[in-house]
Amino acid sequence: MAQAARKIVPFTPEAAPKAASEPQQPTFARLASHDDEGHESPALALQARVGAAVATAEQPKWSYRKTAAFLMVVNGAFWLTIGFLIVRFVF
Repeated sequence: MAQAARKIVPFTPEAAPKAASEPQQPTFARLASHDDEGHESPALALQARVGAAVATAEQPKWSYRKTAAFLMVVNGAFWLTIGFLIVRFVF
């Protein structure tokens, strides 16, 4: 049996389904009492620990000679590869 074609209705905000328990007013986080200091955010604690660990780690510095040699090797390999590809596929 063929089903009847359903009519397509344009979406409107009034036709949108409503949540069962939508709060009428926004809720804010509150402390339990005036003596309660609250709890530290785990994300902020992790950021502080990672920041302290990274700040104390000493990274060895490369000398200018090693840096220049690395740049020349990497750039030389790049341009040799580009030259090879041009010769191989263009000519």
